[in-house]
Amino acid sequence: MKSLLSMAALVSLTVLSGQALADTFWHETQTEVGVQTQPSHATAGKSRDQVLGELAQAKARPDWGLQYYNLGTPGWMMRTSERSREDVVAERLAQTPAERERISAVYTPG
Repeated sequence: MKSLLSMAALVSLTVLSGQALADTFWHETQTEVGVQTQPSHATAGKSRDQVLGELAQAKARPDWGLQYYNLGTPGWMMRTSERSREDVVAERLAQTPAERERISAVYTPG
């Protein structure tokens, strides 16, 4: 029974995915390439000025070069917390036993 339901779900998803792709720019075909483009189905994207504006905004950030090359942000560039260590310790000491038990259950393995 489960396999019959899963097969029905698979067939319905396959049919619905084909309908969802009917309005897209790419259409699947049974050729070597596997897709065919339909320029008449393309939607208008961003203008050149919008893209250049977004690029200028991104380049204004000091870590843009690192993000461009998909590198991590060094520690000296990371934002620091507004909270002091004393604030965190005071918050921890103000927790009720029920809150401590809940946090321990979440963060303790096993």
